[in-house]
Amino acid sequence: MDGNRTSNFAVPIAVGEWTTLGHEPEEKEARRLTQDGDIYYQVDVNVCSDKAEFERMVFYHSYGDLGMIMGLLARNVGLTLGEKGLKVRAENNNFSIDLQNQGLQLPDPPNPPIELSQSFNEILEFMGWSMDTWKAGFLTKREIFEWAGSTRFFNPGQFRSHGEGFRKVKTDRKMYAEFVQWAGEKTALAGEKKGRRTEEQLQELRGLALVHFNKKDLFDTLAREREQRAGLKQAWSGSRVRDWAELGNYWKGVKLIMDAVRERLGGDEGVTKLYEKEGEDGIKRVVLEEKKRLSISSVVREESADITSVEGNLARDITNLSVT
Repeated sequence: MDGNRTSNFAVPIAVGEWTTLGHEPEEKEARRLTQDGDIYYQVDVNVCSDKAEFERMVFYHSYGDLGMIMGLLARNVGLTLGEKGLKVRAENNNFSIDLQNQGLQLPDPPNPPIELSQSFNEILEFMGWSMDTWKAGFLTKREIFEWAGSTRFFNPGQFRSHGEGFRKVKTDRKMYAEFVQWAGEKTALAGEKKGRRTEEQLQELRGLALVHFNKKDLFDTLAREREQRAGLKQAWSGSRVRDWAELGNYWKGVKLIMDAVRERLGGDEGVTKLYEKEGEDGIKRVVLEEKKRLSISSVVREESADITSVEGNLARDITNLSVT
């Protein structure tokens, strides 16, 4: 089944149905808040591709908002927990921090998160939650909150539920909101000051997860590849070639040189290999050699000189050239 595999249905609640279950006041209040007095159950039907996905869906959506609460606690240690298991964001590494310090940041789409595990048995073991207690069930929301807060990573003083990196949750998620309130009360009872984990602390916690799930080598390999791609993108661009060759707004010359470099090195793959071997200096050396071979002269222009529409379009096209 392609596309969205979740369907939502509204099932009418018969008048007096809650009354037979001992919830007459709640039913009256719920009906009072609607225009026509009708209330409904929302039934979500999820189509799963296999038994493993079905078991994950059942686990994550059991006990009301517990799955969302677990996800919130995982987010507090720099991880992502959802229906598909536990993941770590691929860009969370020292190199990414260095880029951010330079005013640069890798976007998320080219850097999908790294899957740590799809097994909730493994995930609960790492987080410090008891699967036996979960299977035995809970009688009250407070029991659920106590179980969720039993993770070895829960620190009331450093707990956060909003801000950068946290998704907004709908106000009708009352159980989720009550857990946030419960966590806040824990902080107050402990007499702790509200703070937040430093990036260094989050790095350490993510490192524990990567080692535990044997994903550290994969993470480091992907980090090196991203570093090389980002560095190459900076070095192999129309603007950088223009500056090295001193071509001012002579973008046609820039294109001629870049085409010649690609032809000489065997395409973008060859450019990448040269960058990996010699870095930016290697790219610059070949650019200047091809400039000389093509007999292209440096161009001196005033910064305020007019650029023709053709030059402008060519400049935009070449400036965006990079190895993907």
